[in-house]
Parts: sequence; C-alpha cells; structure tokens
Amino acid sequence: MLSRRMRTLSDLTPEEIEAVEAVHVEPVATAHGGVILKDGAAPNQLYLVLDGWAARAAVRMNGSRRITAILLPGDFCGLHAACGSTFEHDLIALTDCKIGWIPGEVIAGLATRHPGINAALWRASLIEAATLRKWLTISDDAYHAMAHLLCELITRGRQIGLATDNDMPLPITQEHIGDALGLTSVHVNRVLRRLRHEGLIALTNKTLWIVDEGGLRRAGQFDPRYLRPWEK
Repeated sequence: MLSRRMRTLSDLTPEEIEAVEAVHVEPVATAHGGVILKDGAAPNQLYLVLDGWAARAAVRMNGSRRITAILLPGDFCGLHAACGSTFEHDLIALTDCKIGWIPGEVIAGLATRHPGINAALWRASLIEAATLRKWLTISDDAYHAMAHLLCELITRGRQIGLATDNDMPLPITQEHIGDALGLTSVHVNRVLRRLRHEGLIALTNKTLWIVDEGGLRRAGQFDPRYLRPWEK
C-alpha cells in the first residue's frame, strides 16, 4: 500500500521503489467509531490508512464535531506527525479500519536519501492543504458543497481503484457527511434527496452511483485540479 501510494504521487526510480517496499508498516486495527489518535498526541510516526475509511476531526467550541478530511485507503494521516509535531485534531475511524504506522525517523531517512520519496511526501502534504482550502470555500451553500464532496470522493476513489466509472462504496453515514459539511443529518438527507430527484446520483446499499457526472460537477462547480496541484 505504501509503495502504491508513493507511486501515485511521484515517479519513483527502481531504487526508490525498492527502498519503499522494504519498509515495515505495522498494522493496527480500530473499530468503527474508535479514536485512532487524540488531539495533542505527538507520536513521531507516519500513519497510513490500509483498509477502511478514517477522518481528521476536531471538536468546536459549542461541542459539535467537525470533520476536516475524509481519509480513504492509501491516504497518509498527519504528515507533520512524522517529524514530532503534535496532532491538532483527532484521527477517528469512520468504519472498521486498519491503520499502518511507520517510525518518523524511517520516513525522514527515506526522504533525505531519495528525492522521489521526498517529492511524494511533499505532494501528499500539498493535496491535504489544497483539499482543506477547497472545503472551506464551498461551505457556504449546502447543495453546492454536497455535490462537490461527492465528486471529490468518486474522483479519489477512481485513483485508488475503489470506484468504477459510475459507482463506489459509500460506507459513511449521513451524520459523517453532515460533520464534514457543517450540516445536520436532516439537512444532509434533504440535499441528497434533491440530487437524486434531479437525476444526478443514486444511493443504494451504501453505494454511490453517479447518474449524470457532468450535471453533478456543474452543481458542485467541481474542478479536480486541486487533487493534483503540482500538475499544470
């Protein structure tokens, strides 16, 4: 999983691929709803989602939870933590998860010795920052934000083989979506019904079906370039 993720981010040399594949990734299972890492932790490790869906989440002053990133298999968790920085959010399991961890000094050594690996880590950090900025700019309209989020998830799902051209598993709940978009579950349900009524999506058995991708992209004003910000 680590090697595959790195190769989606950078053109690794054969030597760099061999170095990444030699890294031992220690897996840890976390049940649905569990907290993988707490706000304030300073683990000096790089975390990688091996299986399941996870999220970065913070508790707001009013006590409500806000999800600031949805993490799919292959995504890194807390790149800054690999150099000893503290987490400023919780890392939570949205589904049953398997999370792999790699000591920070191992990652630092790879990045120092191998320019391609260093570029992959920087690019993962760029995507993380660009995605958060995009989420902030779409948060003023629920319909727009929902369409954009669904476009983002299926685009990312295709990149890792989780989605086909038209469908992907969507194992998260309406509450999770609401926490990501700053909406109540009732509002999430209302917006999803509108998207279905307009013939843009279908949702069956925890599967998202894209019925009219062009229409959904227009509804969300979705431009996927922020998911590969280094590309022209």
